[in-house]
Amino acid sequence: MANYRNQSTGQLSAVTVFSLFLGSIARIFTSVQETGDNIIILTYATSSFANGMIASQILWYWNSGLKKKGGAKPAKGAVKGAKGGKSNASPKKGPVNKQKKK
Repeated sequence: MANYRNQSTGQLSAVTVFSLFLGSIARIFTSVQETGDNIIILTYATSSFANGMIASQILWYWNSGLKKKGGAKPAKGAVKGAKGGKSNASPKKGPVNKQKKK
């Protein structure tokens, strides 16, 4: 839910998430073959579902950080580059002498 609210997966490692997802799927098949215990199989199925949701969020929000950072346009009247355009930045002033003259 936090990833959905933030519209980003933050700093989650894609390699780790996909490894967990594939590992939990593999555990379902090995549990079916080795034990046949329905509780264990249901536990790994639930784990696979949760890991699959996170893996799908990583794929869905893959470039969301780039859209947020690079999508902003400069404001109208913003300071222009060094090509000689007008600038609305105030000029730098030298040190102010605040001593009173006698």
